[in-house]
Amino acid sequence: MSVVSGSSSAVHDAQKVDPMKPAADFFDTPLFHRLLGLIETQNRTIEKQQATLEEHGSKLDTLVKDALKGMFQRL
Repeated sequence: MSVVSGSSSAVHDAQKVDPMKPAADFFDTPLFHRLLGLIETQNRTIEKQQATLEEHGSKLDTLVKDALKGMFQRL
């Protein structure tokens, strides 16, 4: 079995990390940015849906209150 001289130092040098160099951002891809955009759009849509549901809920409460008031006035 033969061992190549210097090959272990080449592997060792490749494993060194420069602390001054920023790490590679694996999420900096067009597909990931598109996903983030879609999530932001979905969040805005959900906020609008929540506002609409709250508005409809208050209108429904008003209708129920008026209906109950009308029923008790007849008695």
